[in-house]
Amino acid sequence: MMEKKLVFFDLDDTLLKKDKSVSNNTLKVLELIKGLGHKIIIDTARNKRTTLPLVDLIKPDYTIINAGSYIIDKDRKVIRNLPIDQNTCEELLPIVLDKASIVSIQTEDVLFTNDVKDKSDIREYNDFSSFHGYDCYKILVCDLDLKEGKELGKKYNLDFENYFGGSWSRFSHIDATKAKALEFIARYEKVDLANTIAFGDDYGDIGMINVSGVGVAMDNGLPDVKKSAKYICKSSEDDGVARFLDQYFHLNVYDGGE
Repeated sequence: MMEKKLVFFDLDDTLLKKDKSVSNNTLKVLELIKGLGHKIIIDTARNKRTTLPLVDLIKPDYTIINAGSYIIDKDRKVIRNLPIDQNTCEELLPIVLDKASIVSIQTEDVLFTNDVKDKSDIREYNDFSSFHGYDCYKILVCDLDLKEGKELGKKYNLDFENYFGGSWSRFSHIDATKAKALEFIARYEKVDLANTIAFGDDYGDIGMINVSGVGVAMDNGLPDVKKSAKYICKSSEDDGVARFLDQYFHLNVYDGGE
């Protein structure tokens, strides 16, 4: 009998298609895996507000939110909570406001931004002239020099990460990474890292792919992610995660692996 496995997957451009949907076959594969006694875990950089509807759909055993700073179990009990220290947030904020073109801060339920042009219904405008008392899980910065960002991260003992090699980066608690969240869940479940599987497509997924026993990059993932992975599965548009798991666990949901 196969030892219990922990299966971790990113959401956007990994489990989810470009239109943010999840195929019925993917949901069937995940349910079958759970039925065999394995655990499935969402490991996303998304915030709580945009993740919970997918929790209702996918029904994972654990959900890692904000790239590792907030973890809930299947009953939505919080088992890990790592906001940035409030004093650190208040000290760093004026520095990045001076250096970045746009700043956004993720609290537990609201993403605040000082971008007056952002009309999204999932964000709330704030000029940050007086921003106190919130637990801040991510400080997002646009057009901040990456070298300066890394230096600030080191100075304030924060994790600093760039998204997709683009203009946006983020600061978070030093232990709030997808890789460290994977290791935390493995310890929590008393499962050896060799019995973990992780799927991802972006820079923030490289760490969890590297520490997992079976690291899988999406075919649509960034080149550096593919280089770090032991395996490459089909793209998110082609149910890459589910097809890989279907073969790995011999489920035969996809006829002949097609």
